Parts: sequence; structure tokens; C-alpha cells
Amino acid sequence: MTERDEAIVLATTKQKISLLSRSKGRIDALFFLKPETAAVRPGSLISYYCSYNSYGWLVLQESSVEHVPLDWARKDIDFLHYILEFCYFFIPLGADESEIFGVIKQLYTNFYLFETQLHKKVLLCIFLAHLGLYPDDETIRLEVGKVLEIPIDKITTIDLQLIVEDTLEQWIAWSIFAYPHGKWLKAMPLLLKK
Repeated sequence: MTERDEAIVLATTKQKISLLSRSKGRIDALFFLKPETAAVRPGSLISYYCSYNSYGWLVLQESSVEHVPLDWARKDIDFLHYILEFCYFFIPLGADESEIFGVIKQLYTNFYLFETQLHKKVLLCIFLAHLGLYPDDETIRLEVGKVLEIPIDKITTIDLQLIVEDTLEQWIAWSIFAYPHGKWLKAMPLLLKK
């Protein structure tokens, strides 16, 4: 076995789990639900060991739930869903996104700082920019430059007056439309309606 890793659960089925892992990035693995792991649900922060089976599938072993973001879900379940949906659909399998993992892990205790829709849109657009997902549009490219200059841990403490919310909404809408399975997205389009 390798060293113990941690990850945020993005989605689960009976035997498969999709994760944003601290060390492996966005991965899918085999996962067998047992009574002691019944609390593993999307949004859970888990720790685990993993190995590969004879078919080349990553298999989680000795997993345990470290944190479930219940306070965040009670306060703003939509925002939690935006973030999980974004990670599941937009981060490619195998992509090493340890920075995004770190930010989400911090959000588990600091979610209350993101009270305004603008802060939530800026965070989502920072993630999109980090992945290189933005249209070839001069106005949006200017916003990309602005949001990439914002340290993620300082989003809620800086003045966002220079950020144009309508442009961020166009950017998010473009991302949803450009995504091949955009019709499957449920939470992210709600961000545009508020």
C-alpha cells in the first residue's frame, strides 16, 4: 500500500467513487460500501489507502470519513453543489488540481466568507481560468487577467468593484454551453439566476 491520502468525494455509485484527491488529482476508483463507510457521500472529506487491482482499477482501502460539510450544507447547499458539480464535470480525470483541492478543503471551514453571489462567481471563474476554460472574447480575457491576479484565499477581503459581474455570468454561461454535456449540469446554471 501507499501512504494515506485524502480526497473530496464528488460522486458515488454502488461500486465507483469519483474523487478530487490531494495527491492524485481527479480520479475514479472502485469503492465497496460497507457499514463503516456508509457515511461516504458527495462532499465528504475522506482519507484512504489505495492500490491497483489486476484490471488496473484503483481500489480504495481502509477509507474513513474525516469531515462532512454539514454546516456548509445547512447554510448554503447550493454553493456546495456548485463546487462539487464543477469539480466532477470540468476537472479532467488524471488532472493534478491540488490547488483546487486545497481551496475546497479550506472552504469547509470558511464557507461563511462567501456570502455574496459575486464572491461565489469570482471563485468559480478562478477555477475556470485555472483550467484554461474561457472563450476567445476580449472582454472576458480582461476579466480572466483580473481574476487570476486575485489570491484565492483573499477573495472575500479585497475590493471586487473592478470585476464586472455580467461578464463573469457570460463566462460561466459560455462554460456551461461549451461543455459537451452541459445539459447535465444542475447547480451551476442556478448561480446565473440569482
